[in-house]
Amino acid sequence: MQFSLVAVYLANVLLGLLSLSILPERVVSHFSAAGVPKSWTDSSANFVLMLALHSATFLLFFGLPRIVKEIPRDLLSIPNKDYWMRGARFAEFNRQITLRFHQYGLATLVFFLGVGGLLLEANLGEQIQLRMGLFWLFVGAFLIYTVVWVVQLFGTFGLPHEAPASEL
Repeated sequence: MQFSLVAVYLANVLLGLLSLSILPERVVSHFSAAGVPKSWTDSSANFVLMLALHSATFLLFFGLPRIVKEIPRDLLSIPNKDYWMRGARFAEFNRQITLRFHQYGLATLVFFLGVGGLLLEANLGEQIQLRMGLFWLFVGAFLIYTVVWVVQLFGTFGLPHEAPASEL
């Protein structure tokens, strides 16, 4: 999962560099709900902004699990905290948090990559127009993934059915 997260982050950086090298000096920075250009910006400023967004997203989802490991356990807020913070279960908690955050970071960066491709395509067209159908498909898929991810995250930290009452 960690490799995939790094690979998709680098794919976003490469798409940004490609965009910077082939797009005109001014690019659309905002589209209307109909996919029509609303505002423009300098392509290098757009690249810097997107690089900052992608890098911050990558660092957040790559680094946050490492930070969580160092936070005092009494400051963590998770379901069934007393169960998950004890002994060997804390290692499983850390493993799950790392996996879940890497999964969500990967999904977020894949979403950025898809939208970045749409933006590149729109800015290269003779008549600049964002394909809103595909854009909303990407947004919808990402939102559905987010709901499923949150449900799975909370389900991960439930109590195992076989947990004796003395361990709770």
